[in-house]
Amino acid sequence: MTVIARLVRPAELAAVKAYADTARLGEPSLADLLVVAEIDARFVGLVRLSHERGELILHGLQADHPEAPALLMQDASRWIAHQACWALAQAVDTALLAEHGFIEPSITCPEFLLELKASRETGDCALQILHRAAK
Repeated sequence: MTVIARLVRPAELAAVKAYADTARLGEPSLADLLVVAEIDARFVGLVRLSHERGELILHGLQADHPEAPALLMQDASRWIAHQACWALAQAVDTALLAEHGFIEPSITCPEFLLELKASRETGDCALQILHRAAK
């Protein structure tokens, strides 16, 4: 079976919310850029991008298939190609994000992003803030 990545259609928002790990990725909305990975119309991955307080935020990757993370980032990278972007990343995703230009921030992190990180971290989910400069 082939894994594909694609943009979420507005009519699918409820299904995406049911699938999403909202504790870690936040609550998806129609204002977000949502990319899903799927096999046979079944979600196996999600990436959520949003604009918040003038910053582009990649809220992390959710993947239930080994091919999903790379496909999600390949699709999402079209949207972040020419602008700066912050990412909330789990350790498992940092190498993949590094391939797409995300590094430890060399600039001051916005306070709201630190608060967002703290609100989403749990005992089994530590997050790291990464940054990708505009190209």
